[in-house]
Amino acid sequence: MTSMNARRIGFLFALFLLAGCADNRRNLAFEVASGARMSGEWLAAGQTHLMTWRRIDRPGAELTVYIEGDGFAYETLYRASADPTPRTQLVLRLAALQQEGNVAYLARPCMYFEPDRPFPECRTPLWWTLGRFSEEVVAAMNLAIDDLKKRAVAEKLHLVGYSGGGAIAALIAARRTDVASLRTLAGNLDHEAFTSFHKVTPLEKSLNPVQVAPKLARLPQIHFVGTKDDIVPGLVVQSFVKAVGEGRCVRVVEEQGVTHHDGWGDFWARWHKTMPKCNDK
Repeated sequence: MTSMNARRIGFLFALFLLAGCADNRRNLAFEVASGARMSGEWLAAGQTHLMTWRRIDRPGAELTVYIEGDGFAYETLYRASADPTPRTQLVLRLAALQQEGNVAYLARPCMYFEPDRPFPECRTPLWWTLGRFSEEVVAAMNLAIDDLKKRAVAEKLHLVGYSGGGAIAALIAARRTDVASLRTLAGNLDHEAFTSFHKVTPLEKSLNPVQVAPKLARLPQIHFVGTKDDIVPGLVVQSFVKAVGEGRCVRVVEEQGVTHHDGWGDFWARWHKTMPKCNDK
């Protein structure tokens, strides 16, 4: 090999490494999924494509779907980010803790796309800002869940949503008949209460889970709240629970010391096998 070719190969390899460093969020996700034996794939869903990782150990058994939060939606309080891909892989790690049965992780629109090759609908931040829970987003997520369910040959679904993923999970559960349970962690279940608390712009392009809460009165559900969560405080979940009405199937669990981002891993390691149920009254 000539010295010129060697230098050229070395240069290309250096560029490859630099590209990897610039894309750590995506690389980390693939590492977490690989360690949990979860295979990744893009799913066509309505007006967009969604990234998913899944592990189907028991085709025909029930499927648990973990729905990602809002990710890196804003760089500052008032400036949207150019790429909502999560900076940490919290929700994917929560899914990886579930070693039994069929499990899938579902990202939100515009997460994990290549920054230099965004999908057309991701050239503006509407889908991860004011329209993060829009009809278009919820419909796309619902279609992706149809696809995941078919691949698992599952009859029933268990939905788990973190933060804004809790809102998506509730909105989807209200329009399906095959959801056996709903669990949320730090769930933004009333975005009007959320934006009012923070005194920020209302999510005017989004559906609000609190509006469909009465439809979920007979669905077994647990909503987990961190007592140190100053991003989605307990009052947001309580507003949703009040709107559900009948409390026979609804449970709220507070975890001391857990913030919006920290403490959920240890918590879920203890709680992920606890399934919601309706109490007889």
